[in-house]
Amino acid sequence: HGRLRADSGTINLSIGRHPSSRTRMSVRHDGGRTAHSDYQVVGCSRGFSLLEVRIRTGRTHQIRVHLSAIGHPVVGDTTYAKKRHEVFVRQHGTLDRYFLHASDLEFPHPVTENPMAFHSELPEELERLWDKLQSDA
Repeated sequence: HGRLRADSGTINLSIGRHPSSRTRMSVRHDGGRTAHSDYQVVGCSRGFSLLEVRIRTGRTHQIRVHLSAIGHPVVGDTTYAKKRHEVFVRQHGTLDRYFLHASDLEFPHPVTENPMAFHSELPEELERLWDKLQSDA
């Protein structure tokens, strides 16, 4: 949600369990684990930004928590942006998932340790929504 002030940046905020809701994570200034996310804006339209995010750490809900913490939660996220999601649905219709997609994954094979890399294009329903937001601009 929203237009980010900078076209690229790094979010360095520690993440840990939410103090009162154990199923949620939150930015923690006391006792959280270090988390780093780099982002690049690849498009903007109608008050939304399409980002490429590379995580340098692998914390639970890292992208969702980091983007919510800087005021730009992931579209479709009812855990970290319930009110924004409700407004989105009224204006643009239902989205039955997060607008979040892992396009590239790389890691060493667990046995051979050979590098493995996988790529997946943006799913059709997310592509259609992004196209709609751009055409309505």
